[in-house]
Amino acid sequence: MRAIIRADASPQIGSGHVMRCLALANGLAERGIDCIFATGAATTCSAPALAKSSHSVHLLMNADAELNEMMRLARDAIFVLDHYQRDARLESPLRSTAAAVVVIDDLLDRSHDCDLLINPALDTTVPGPSYCVPDDTKMLSGSRFAMLSPEFRSARLLRVHRRFNHAAPIVHVFLGGGASAQCTALLARSVLLCHDKTFVKAVTGFQREGQGGLEALAAEFPQRIRWRHAVENMAADMALCDLAVGASGHSTWERACLGLPAAYVSIAPGHASFIDAAADKGICENLGPSDDIGSVSFQDRLSRFMSSHAALEIMSARAIEQVDGLGIDRIVSAIQELARKTS
Repeated sequence: MRAIIRADASPQIGSGHVMRCLALANGLAERGIDCIFATGAATTCSAPALAKSSHSVHLLMNADAELNEMMRLARDAIFVLDHYQRDARLESPLRSTAAAVVVIDDLLDRSHDCDLLINPALDTTVPGPSYCVPDDTKMLSGSRFAMLSPEFRSARLLRVHRRFNHAAPIVHVFLGGGASAQCTALLARSVLLCHDKTFVKAVTGFQREGQGGLEALAAEFPQRIRWRHAVENMAADMALCDLAVGASGHSTWERACLGLPAAYVSIAPGHASFIDAAADKGICENLGPSDDIGSVSFQDRLSRFMSSHAALEIMSARAIEQVDGLGIDRIVSAIQELARKTS
């Protein structure tokens, strides 16, 4: 059995779709299902982990011919779609040629025609007016289906007995794969100013431009910041941290799985409502829009977050309750069951 996975990464949309699909592909491969990624030309540069993986990559060079290419590639295969700009118009024709159609969608803002719909988001997601699926579509919804690599489950177990270092906290700063290094430097500076013994572990995405700000920050705060570009093992990078500050998205579930108390800035219009929903669940703090970074009000909110020691302990426990790191296992089992029914 083969699986064709349609997902993209770019500076505009980040790398989260590809990274969670890569975790899924690895899980499927362990069960004997060969995976081929069908992606846009910018994806391998924007998600270097895909290029380094063992999975085949088929580049889609002509957007107008995408449907025909997908019809050819997905014949008798499991077709997996994780793309905010695709909907039933692509999926419906594929149901006649693919063994099964699986859609990953945590926005629920458009129509789908699929056998299995995976919504790895909070159970508070409200479908938009354009959302609809066939009556017989199987649904997997909620953070139990967060699509994380097994490294996060392993790192989670290592953190069970870790105690918070409130006196000299280590703070993980990451704004996503598509974020600029300049914005990362501004946020890291705000974190460093909150506590004179804070150590920052900053991670930049795949864009190398603007890293001079981080170099200047390292000179201004010697021995208090370390930054890396496009970290391959994010679980290991986060595992020894006490707090996380950054953007929401796929990283939300990574931090929650590890029990990292997190504070988020919204870097895109759709992020604010998700952050509010996550904050209502008690797994993070909302710091407001990224345009506020460095302002007096932003600094005040960040300082309160970092100094609320009892609240951080509670946040960590609630985050761990939300995400257990076994989402990929559950999804792979559901896909295998679907494949058996259609074979």
